[in-house]
Amino acid sequence: MRRIVAAAVLLVLWLLACSKTPETVAVTEWDQFQEPYVSFTFKYPKGWVLGSEGLTISAYSSQDGAKKFLDPTSKAPDAAQIIVSAITNKPLLSVAEFVDSVRSDLAESGYRVEDIHSVNWGEIQGSQFSYAGSYGEGITLTATRFVTMRDSSFYSVLYAGFNDMYMTYRSVFDSVAASLRLPEPAAPVGDPSLPSMTPTTLKNEHLEITFPDNFEASYPPPKGEVQYSLELRGYRQDCTIRVDIYPSKGLTLDKVLEQNSKFYTSSSTSKATIDGLPAAYITYSPAKDIKSRAYFVVKGDKVYRIILNYWKPLENVYLPAFTGSVASVHIP
Repeated sequence: MRRIVAAAVLLVLWLLACSKTPETVAVTEWDQFQEPYVSFTFKYPKGWVLGSEGLTISAYSSQDGAKKFLDPTSKAPDAAQIIVSAITNKPLLSVAEFVDSVRSDLAESGYRVEDIHSVNWGEIQGSQFSYAGSYGEGITLTATRFVTMRDSSFYSVLYAGFNDMYMTYRSVFDSVAASLRLPEPAAPVGDPSLPSMTPTTLKNEHLEITFPDNFEASYPPPKGEVQYSLELRGYRQDCTIRVDIYPSKGLTLDKVLEQNSKFYTSSSTSKATIDGLPAAYITYSPAKDIKSRAYFVVKGDKVYRIILNYWKPLENVYLPAFTGSVASVHIP
């Protein structure tokens, strides 16, 4: 009789364990992310591992768990993921057309894709759907994606998790989507001289920089000690971004500023940060109605000088675009 009772108790405990739903985790602390060029913002759980590639920002619930999304069949622990991205709308599609295309690709890849439904997150309206797929026995990925459009870009919030991790952090998706803030709608303008609201990125062994896609990149021949020069120029010849790289010769940032200040008249100096490094810029006016900034940052044995020139009457248009480019700079 005792054996029968014990077996019954074990059976009940086993059934309870099998029917138990994953325990949810309440996130109480958050960090704010702001993309420097396009200027969309959102919050993500404090302590999550952040990564970015262009206008795609990823946050993972753990460093080791991030490896699971690179190789779902690996022994990496289960994890949750949030991806917020801005995607240029080329060719011109509606949100419905874009989402249908994404869902079709997922279905062809073997995922079970649910129906689309409209969702409002604050003042942002868009389309949302969920999908799931198996990568083998005991490995299931479940995801929910929200897509909206502003001007010429789609904005997406994707939440995904392996196995129980999807439900464990499911509320994170709601919080991130509700916190999403998009750039102000661009005013309709027909002036080709204005910087485009659509970004493009240049990346080489010297630097990475994002800038308006109606600007052209050229490479002036280096002069003197300059080792590399890049110039970004739009329709207006007096509105440019210039990057020069030359040897630091062991000088600190303060010493570089001291040596260069004499070349800029009627100037003022302000502190800045470029790619996480201490920087500073000199504001000056080289000609009537032209304003300029010369940024300086020292990394290793090189000085990076970034000069912004813009037409003063359109400062409210050019300066945000140009400083966004400076904020996007990554130095390898």
